[in-house]
Amino acid sequence: MRHRPMVDVGLLTALLRDPRAVVALPRPGQYLVESARGALRWLLGLLRTRRGGKPLRVGVQAFTCRVTLQAIGQSGNRAVLHDIDTDYYSAPRGALGDPDVDVLILTHLYGIPHPDYVEIASVCRAKDIILIDDACLTRGSSIDGIEVGTQSDYALHSLGFDKPVSAYAGGELLDNRGDIRETQITEWPEPSAAADKADLVRLLVCEHLSEPQRYRANAMDLLVPWSRPLFWLNARGVLQVSLTKALCAGTRIGAFRPIERTGRRLTRARLGKRPVGRFQRMGPRRRSYALTMIERHARARQIHQRAKRQAEAKIRSKFPDVHIPSPAQKADCSWHRMPVLTADDHQRSALLAWLRSHDIEGSCSWPLDVITGNVTSAGERPQRFPNSLRVAQLMINVPVWSEKIWDF
Repeated sequence: MRHRPMVDVGLLTALLRDPRAVVALPRPGQYLVESARGALRWLLGLLRTRRGGKPLRVGVQAFTCRVTLQAIGQSGNRAVLHDIDTDYYSAPRGALGDPDVDVLILTHLYGIPHPDYVEIASVCRAKDIILIDDACLTRGSSIDGIEVGTQSDYALHSLGFDKPVSAYAGGELLDNRGDIRETQITEWPEPSAAADKADLVRLLVCEHLSEPQRYRANAMDLLVPWSRPLFWLNARGVLQVSLTKALCAGTRIGAFRPIERTGRRLTRARLGKRPVGRFQRMGPRRRSYALTMIERHARARQIHQRAKRQAEAKIRSKFPDVHIPSPAQKADCSWHRMPVLTADDHQRSALLAWLRSHDIEGSCSWPLDVITGNVTSAGERPQRFPNSLRVAQLMINVPVWSEKIWDF
C-alpha cells in the first residue's frame, strides 16, 4: 500500500446501492478496461496486424513490470531493452535512438515525467515510430506544462489501488491518434454485475484500511487473500459497508493478526489472486466511478509535496547519503510514492528496519529477480543494464500520500 488514491466514499456508497446513481461516459478515444496488461497486449497485437503481421521491435526499459514484457511476447512481438537513468528511473534519450525500433514504450515512474518527453515524441513522429506512454504510475505529471500521455500515439494508465486514481483494478487506454474503432473495444465482454460491485467494495475497504490513523504496513495481508470469500458472503451494499467498518476496527486493535499471517502464506503460495490480463471492458458501476474520479484528478491533482519533503527530511536525518531524485525544475511531478536509492545492501536493510519500526511500508516496485527475468527473457545479458539491476537491488519505495505517516 505505497499510495492512497483520491477516493470518494460517498460516491462509492451511492454506486454500491444503486448502479444508476451516477452515469459517466468516456470521451472519444478513452477506453476503460479490466486490465491495463490486457489492453497493452491487445494494442501491440493490433499494431502488429496493421504492419502486415511481422513481429515488431518494441523498445522498453529493463526496469519495468514483468507484465509489460509478457504483453510484448504474448502479442508476437520482440522486446528491445534499454537501461535507465537513476535521476528519473526512465531510459535516457540517448538510449532510445535505435532506428530499427518500430514501437517505443516510454515509461514514467513514481510521478516523475521523462525530462525529454516532448523531444522524444517529436523524434518518434519524424521516424514513424509508434510511441506508447506507460503512465501507470505517473498520472497528471507534466514537463514544460505538457502533460504526460498527451504527445504519444497511445497512453496507458493503471487503475489499481496503489495508483493516483483507482477503481481497485483495471486500466485506461487513451487513443490519441483516433484510429481505434469503437467496435473493437465494445466487442470485449463486461464482467458480471456481482464482480463489478465487488471491486468497488474492495476499493472501499482499502480506503478505510489506508486511513492514517489505521494504516499499518501489513494491512493488505488481511484484505487481498480473503476479499473474495468475505464479499461473497455479504451480497448487499449496506452490509458490505458495515463489514468494512468492522474490518477496520478489528485491524486497528490487532484482532485479525492470525488471519493476516495466514493471508501472507496464501499470498506467497499465489492463492486467492484475482485474475489479471483479461480482455474485458470495465463494468458500468466502476466505469462511472473511475471516469468521475479521473475528471476530478484532472481539475485538482493531489500532489503531496509537503509529505514528500517531510519524508525526505526524516530519511536524510538518519541516512544522509541516500539518493532521492530531484527532477528538473521544468517538471511538475505528481508524487505519490518516493523512490530512495540506498548505497548498499547493509544500508537498505537498515532503512527497511527503521521504516518498520515506525510501521511504514517500504519495498521495491520490482525485485532483482523480476528485472533479471526481464533481461534474460529478451535474450540479453544482465551486465548490459547495471542501473536497472542496481535500482532493483537497492531501491526502496516509501509512501508519501499523507504527512501523518511521517509525523513521528
